[in-house]
Formats: sequence, structure tokens, C-alpha cells
Amino acid sequence: MGLVGEHFVDSGHEGTWRRRLVRFLALATVVVGGLVAGWFVFGNLATTPSDDGRNEVAEGGAGGAVAPSASAPAPTTSEPPVLLERGDRGAEVAEWQQLLQAAGVEVSVDSEFGPTTERLTARFQRLIGEEPTGRVTGRTLAAAERGSSLRSVRIFLVRDGELEDVRRRVDRTQLARGALEMLIAAPLQVEREEGLSSAVPATTEIVGVRVDGGTADVTLTGFATDPEPEALRRRVEQVVATLTRFGSIDQVRLLLPEDDAAVFSDVGVVLTGASGGDG
Repeated sequence: MGLVGEHFVDSGHEGTWRRRLVRFLALATVVVGGLVAGWFVFGNLATTPSDDGRNEVAEGGAGGAVAPSASAPAPTTSEPPVLLERGDRGAEVAEWQQLLQAAGVEVSVDSEFGPTTERLTARFQRLIGEEPTGRVTGRTLAAAERGSSLRSVRIFLVRDGELEDVRRRVDRTQLARGALEMLIAAPLQVEREEGLSSAVPATTEIVGVRVDGGTADVTLTGFATDPEPEALRRRVEQVVATLTRFGSIDQVRLLLPEDDAAVFSDVGVVLTGASGGDG
């Protein structure tokens, strides 16, 4: 051992060897530390609680709940923003009351959004096919702003197996199409609670409406989603009753894709001719 020591001293490499040993030990320490840190982070990620004590990654846990990740989008609400509601007052309320008046709703302009204005707002919303909350939304406001161009129409829903008419207001330039759009969108939640229903599928889309010589040619898709015979007959009756209430329409001709028309023909509802109704 002494000869070896003397050899390193004599050769001048003892300092170099020690420096290399120090660097090696330092590198080893860094590598081992990195492995330990990596195991701690990645190996235990599924059981690392968040600040509020919830498990952020692992499925289940106590009670089986899965906490949302931090990157998950916040839940959205389908309710439109409210512009005016009960308790508001001032110039904006007065302007809203004036718009209601222009749209044919009798309301006093007192700049206060009280129970009467709320009730009349709800009535107007129902007429334009919006859930009657009594709170003014952007849609409510837009409809009132074109109130002078709105005209009253009747759409036909079903109560206890019988057709029953419901009032709506649509743009005067597209009365027939507007009435059909209201029919497809109906009934409102408040109307369902009143026992009204509709056999017309919400999947129905209007391709075109053309009125000529007392006949309304109506092109629809998605109208035959339910092959149950009574439902098919009922939805045809709803469409015909809704359109033949216009003085210019004596009969309705439904133009459907071939597959849809075949479904109706199979249950005895003939669509190749005109389905009529009294005006």
C-alpha cells in the first residue's frame, strides 16, 4: 500500500484522482436524488391529495367519488343572462315597458320592474316561445324590439288526446314557417306542466315552405322518427291544423324523404296527395 501511495505521489496524480472521486460522488448523489424524487412524484401521484383533501387523479377513493381535474372546464348553464328582473328600476326598465307597449302588451311605464311588469313579461315570453320566467333576457329584448312586425298565430298541441290551440307570435314575413318552427319547438316546460304535449319530433327540420293557390307544400326531414301509427297520425294532424288556420292555406302537402314517406304509408297515412283541413 505504501508503494502504491508513493507511486501516486511520485507521479503527481493524487490530486487529480481525488478531484475525480469527488466529482463521481457528487454525480452519483445527483442521479440517486433524481431517481428518488422521480419515484416520489410519479409513483405516488395517484395518492397525492390536493389542498382541499380530495384525490385529484385516482378514481374511487372513499365514497367512490372522482374529483374533477384542474384543467376540466367549469360546468356551463343553459340559462341565458338576465338583463332585467323584478326589483330593478330606472330608465332601462322604462324603456323595456315602452317596448312591451309597442309589442301590444298593455303595461304602465313607471320605471319600476314590479310584479305586474314581471307577469306581463312572462306572458310576452310565452307568446314568443320562450320559457316565461318574467326576467328579461337578450332573446326577450330582441323579440320586443321587432314587436311591430310580430303577428299572432296558433299552433296545435295535444291535451288528453285532443288538439288544443296555443297562441304564439312570429315575424309577419314568415308566418307559415314561423308557426311550424314554434310547433316543432313546443311545448314549453310550463305547457308540459299544464298537460300539453306534442307528437311532432324535436328532430324535425324544415327544409322549405311554399304556399301557392291555397296549398302549402311543406318539406320536412326527421318527421318519422317514431313509427307508432297513432303518433304519426297525430303529428300530421298537428301540422295540418296549424297551417290551415291561415286564410291563405286550404290544404297541406307534406313532402318527405322517401324513407320517411314509406313509414307513413305503411301505417295508412298517405302523403302523396294533399292532407287538408278546414280554414
